[in-house]
Amino acid sequence: KMGANIKGIEDKYSPIKIKSAKLNGINYKLPIASAQVKSSLLLANIYTNDIINLRESKSSRNHTELLMKKLGLTIETKDNLEINFDSNNIKIPSYEYHVPGDFSQAAYFITAALLIPNSEIVIRDVNLNYTRTGFLEVIEKMGANIEILNRKKLNGEEVGNLFVKHSNLVGIDINKEIIPRMIDEIPLIAILALKAKGETKINSASELRVKESDRLYVLKEAFRKLNLKFEIFEDGFKIRGPQIIKGDIEIDTFNDHRMAMAFSILSLITKSGLKLRGTECISNSFPNFYKKLNEVIK
Repeated sequence: KMGANIKGIEDKYSPIKIKSAKLNGINYKLPIASAQVKSSLLLANIYTNDIINLRESKSSRNHTELLMKKLGLTIETKDNLEINFDSNNIKIPSYEYHVPGDFSQAAYFITAALLIPNSEIVIRDVNLNYTRTGFLEVIEKMGANIEILNRKKLNGEEVGNLFVKHSNLVGIDINKEIIPRMIDEIPLIAILALKAKGETKINSASELRVKESDRLYVLKEAFRKLNLKFEIFEDGFKIRGPQIIKGDIEIDTFNDHRMAMAFSILSLITKSGLKLRGTECISNSFPNFYKKLNEVIK
C-alpha cells in the first residue's frame, strides 16, 4: 500500500523477495493493535518525504513515538490511538539515548518475588510507560506488595525502581480494557492465579493465540500435565487457587521464549521442580535470564 515492491507465494506467503522502491505515505487503520507493525510503518515513512496517518482500535506501546518526538520530528498523536507523521524535510540529529529496563523482562522477577515466601527484590530503572504497565495494575488489585521508588523521566519515558515483597494474593476478574497493556505478561497472571485465593478470570486475550506460539494452548498442555484445575477459553482462562503444584515432570515450551521464562518461574513454586524442553529460545530476548535468576534466588 505504501508502494513497496514485495513478492511472495500468492503475493502474501514466505519466502518473499523485496526490491528497492519509492515509498509513499498512506492513511491506514491497523486491523490488530501492534506496536511492532506501527513502529515499522513509522520508520518506513522516514524515507517517503510524505505524511502517514495510522489508527489503532486499541492503544499499543508508544516507545517509537516518544523517541521521534524527543528527536524533534513532526509527529502528532491523539489519544494514543491516532498518529500523523510528516517526513518532509526531515533531519534526524545525533543523540545519546538511555534505554531503561524492559518491564516485560522485569515481570518474571516480580512474579518470583511475589510467590516465593520471605522474598523481596529491588529492580532498578524499569520502564514504567503507561502502555506497558497493565500487569502492574492487575497484580496491585490482586494484593501485591509492590512499591515504586525514585520515579523520573528519561527521554520522555517514565522510569522507576520497583520494590517487591512476597504477597498473599487474591483472584480477580481482569478488565478487558487493560489487556493490550499487558498481553505478554498474561501467562504470568496464570501462574500467579495458581497461588491466589479465589478465582482469577481473563477474557479478550485471543491475541495470545498468534504469538510465537499459541500461548493459551501451551498453558493448557502444561497445566494438564501438572494435574491442575483450570479452564481455558478461546480468548482466556479461569483458574481457582491456591493449588498445590507437585512438579517432577517435563514441560514443553514450544520454543516460545516467554513461555520458557514463565515456566522457569513456575518451577520455583513446585514441590519437585520441572524439566523444561526447549529453553534455548530464551536467548532470543533475554540471553542472561538464568544467570540473573540464579543471582537473586538464594
